[in-house]
Amino acid sequence: MAKSIARFLADIASTTGVLDGTLSTAAQPNVTSVGTLSSLTVSGALDGTLSTAAQTNVTSVGTLSSLTVSGALNGTLSTAAQTNVTSVGTLSALTVSGDLTVDTSTLKVDSTNNRVGIGNTSPASLLDVSSTGEVISTLRSTSTSGARQATLRLNVPSTGGDDPAGRVQFTYGTGYTVAGSIEMSHTTNNMKFLTGTTERMRIDASGNVGIGTGSPLGNLTIANAAGANAPT
Repeated sequence: MAKSIARFLADIASTTGVLDGTLSTAAQPNVTSVGTLSSLTVSGALDGTLSTAAQTNVTSVGTLSSLTVSGALNGTLSTAAQTNVTSVGTLSALTVSGDLTVDTSTLKVDSTNNRVGIGNTSPASLLDVSSTGEVISTLRSTSTSGARQATLRLNVPSTGGDDPAGRVQFTYGTGYTVAGSIEMSHTTNNMKFLTGTTERMRIDASGNVGIGTGSPLGNLTIANAAGANAPT
């Protein structure tokens, strides 16, 4: 049967077992264990080591100089910039307020001017794609059969007799077999129309049209079977 010592002086330094009462707010340097608690309210700093089990009742840990997390971290990041967040796992949705930069120049969303840059950080138009390679962009339509894959490609050929400035190319299949293309030269201002890789028609800088010939003699020149020009 518990006895009250509230009205007596007593030495409880060597007391073992359960101690009913309230500890003073001063530091208790000799309390090393408090047994099983149904609840614990801490005001101020809590010195010690948390166990590796989930801490469901820890709602705040104050200001941390560092934090290492193994496993999932549930919570809400503040709206301030998170400079040390290098991975956020799988997101079901992502809303970005302001500019978006992916790998410096891989993708740049300019929220101020409503522009998107691919391969550059300063898009000059609604969609600005930059590439150091020959193929600038590819629009692809796929099917269950790779052989019927159709693409529309915009490229700048590295070679060409008329020093081509740009080419719109129609291809098919996984190997991008060329079905035809429209090509513009920046030195002669000729526009060429090709089926496969063979030129079939040309419009020169003067507006003359040549069919079957690259050297139209008039407004319309059609090459006959023998290869001679027949201007009209």
